[in-house]
Amino acid sequence: MGMNKNTIRKSGVDRAFVFVNYILLITVFIIVAYPVYFVIVASVSDSLYVNSGDLLLYPKGFHLTGYKYVLKEKRIWIGYFNTIIYTVGGTLLGTFCSLLAGYSLSQKTLPGRNIIMALMVFTMYFGGGLIPFYIVVKSLNLLNTRLVMIILGSISVYNIILIRTFFMSTIPSELKDAAFIDGCGLGKFFFTIALPLSKAIIAVISLYLAVGYWNSYFNALILSLIGVRSHYNCFCGKFCLLALKVCSKRHVMQNH
Repeated sequence: MGMNKNTIRKSGVDRAFVFVNYILLITVFIIVAYPVYFVIVASVSDSLYVNSGDLLLYPKGFHLTGYKYVLKEKRIWIGYFNTIIYTVGGTLLGTFCSLLAGYSLSQKTLPGRNIIMALMVFTMYFGGGLIPFYIVVKSLNLLNTRLVMIILGSISVYNIILIRTFFMSTIPSELKDAAFIDGCGLGKFFFTIALPLSKAIIAVISLYLAVGYWNSYFNALILSLIGVRSHYNCFCGKFCLLALKVCSKRHVMQNH
């Protein structure tokens, strides 16, 4: 079988470069992946082997006591339930509101849109701080409620800028003019023409919001009045506090 004439033969330097890249990438992968693998292996191994440093590649003294202790905690399942509610509700609310804001700011006919955009960008660099933020939430009677966890984080100026740029660069003005000539209004144009053409940016924004809500825990710790016992805490917050509680008990037991 003859060699393809269009194939470019790699020189020795090119092959060495590719080889070194493979070695570096594999090394980085091992450095990043091994800690995660070690945590999984340690979670099913006896603590004596873990504390003594004898555990390296495979489980020793296999047991599932840690998982049984965690899974029987009702607070973990409540946290999962809350996290799913916050993720789904916040993603839907944030995506819809961000699309409306981004589309509105992309319209050149919007009065004062540059001023509005400047004020929004200003909030990206300067904030009121944690205490004023807490006072505002308290004055709105949103403390210890699921609604505040859905509202917070739903709107991001960065996401609005992405959507605004997408609409300005993707939706041509000629398309809007043709729709208006046919009797289409702003609302109908947005829902029937602009949104179907914006599936890519909708997917991106939804992914950003969903990951942010799923990983969020600080707001739940601050805005839940009764701490870890609250039914409104998210999974990450409850799991972190539960892990700290378990570690504290283990530390006390080892000292005694």
